[in-house]
Amino acid sequence: MCDSVTIDELTSMDSSNVEESTPLKSTTPTASSIKEIKLLRETYNAISTGAEAFLRAEYSICASFVLVFSLVIFVLISWSQNTALGLLTSLAFVLGR
Repeated sequence: MCDSVTIDELTSMDSSNVEESTPLKSTTPTASSIKEIKLLRETYNAISTGAEAFLRAEYSICASFVLVFSLVIFVLISWSQNTALGLLTSLAFVLGR
């Protein structure tokens, strides 16, 4: 089995902290491995940025949905029952109860 190595460990790696059990064969980073590490870091940053943007969009859509339907629940229950019950029911919807 290979030991897992993080990107930060790879970029700070020199011949003094490379163990024999490390899956890397060379003890000193070569020019091509440094390019690969930089490409890996750029790819990681791009994926991280995209994931954050996606989650921000998903949460804003979810929050809009919850807000609109809690108002619908409040209006319908307040109209048919009473305002306190409508408020409590819409609050329970927002809290997920």
